[in-house]
Amino acid sequence: MKKHNLFSRIWSKALRKGTSPTKLVDDLGTLRGEFSYKKYDPKTGIVIAESKKVNTLVNQAKSNLVRLISQSESPWKGTIDPDDLRIQRMRFGNASQFGTPSRLNYYQLNEPSTRANIPLRQTGATATSFAGGKQSQVTIPGESGTTDTILDAYDSNWTPGPNDTKIYEIPTLAARTGYINPPSHETFVVKFYLSDVLVETLTFGEDGDGIVYTRSSSGIPPTQIETVTGKDPVVTPDDGNRDGGGITNINSSNEDQCGTRLFYDYTTGSTGWKLKVEEIDDPSGGRFDKIVMTYEIGKYNVINSVVPKEGYNDGVGTTELERYQGNSDWYPVISGSEYRDCDEDFIDDYSVTFSVNMTGPYGNGDTDVNLNEYIKYSEAFLFNGLDDMFSIVALPNPFDKNEGSAYYISWTILAPIN
Repeated sequence: MKKHNLFSRIWSKALRKGTSPTKLVDDLGTLRGEFSYKKYDPKTGIVIAESKKVNTLVNQAKSNLVRLISQSESPWKGTIDPDDLRIQRMRFGNASQFGTPSRLNYYQLNEPSTRANIPLRQTGATATSFAGGKQSQVTIPGESGTTDTILDAYDSNWTPGPNDTKIYEIPTLAARTGYINPPSHETFVVKFYLSDVLVETLTFGEDGDGIVYTRSSSGIPPTQIETVTGKDPVVTPDDGNRDGGGITNINSSNEDQCGTRLFYDYTTGSTGWKLKVEEIDDPSGGRFDKIVMTYEIGKYNVINSVVPKEGYNDGVGTTELERYQGNSDWYPVISGSEYRDCDEDFIDDYSVTFSVNMTGPYGNGDTDVNLNEYIKYSEAFLFNGLDDMFSIVALPNPFDKNEGSAYYISWTILAPIN
């Protein structure tokens, strides 16, 4: 039997051929998930339908795997209890407009979300219905975008220049003590005004170029700086491209010349997301006096999509009592997860399967008991005991649920073989 040196092969593919070293991490850390369900009659137990779909493993899954094997103390989670990190819960949603899951998705009950829930239509219905499982809701609207304005932003005692910067808190986020989520990725825009006239706009990856706001020590530079025609540029680099108006695109070739950053401040007692501004040296005085920041909060938070186990999602509130009438919105994983070994290599536990039962009385929202109404489920989410999302799947065949149907749902996580 031919033996394969897995690490050697990945090293050769990822590094010797000149591709990014992050490919090495991807290959070593890849997991695959498979979601499936069986619909059965709650009275007879006869299986009526089946469906299977490969899921998306979100970024939080990688963090939890690292925490699980370290079992020490995380700066973000504190002391790690491995039992908390065990996969324990599933949630389900009925939104219609999110066919492609994102690795950035997560669940946070106490955070607003701009991710609205327009539900799938019930067959034969003339309009969308039962957003969050409530009859009177045809949609759960997402939160509107956030606008923070900083007046008197220029300090006459501040001497700007290539080595001088000023730090500004992001007011709405700063008001949340201990808040560690950034403005939603690719939504942060900063505008500088002088005497209420727009001078310059900074865009932080708004145009879908894959920019993710990380807590790196170097911070996140803007991807584009646009100066209004006839105005003097505000922030570095002073490259001449924006004198009197113009655009500077920030990339790997010039980002070191741009000292303006969205960054996470680790300073004890002053932690949080902030904006660092490096203004072009101006001996005559400030080039701006007001800063307006616009961004979204919770763009990837699935909270508005979830239909609870009992009751309905009211679309508002930051506690289970407010949002779910005090009911739990998750289904407990059945004890005794199923393991399987690998057929192709000497790996004992190659996969593990988690299962839940959505029985007749559960997951029906506020539908009518005459069974002419039902919820059309379109999304499923897998969690640990801390409500950190591990995986998400958009169902290719959404399933219908009322008291006359029940589902046995399985979620398998497989480790890489080769």
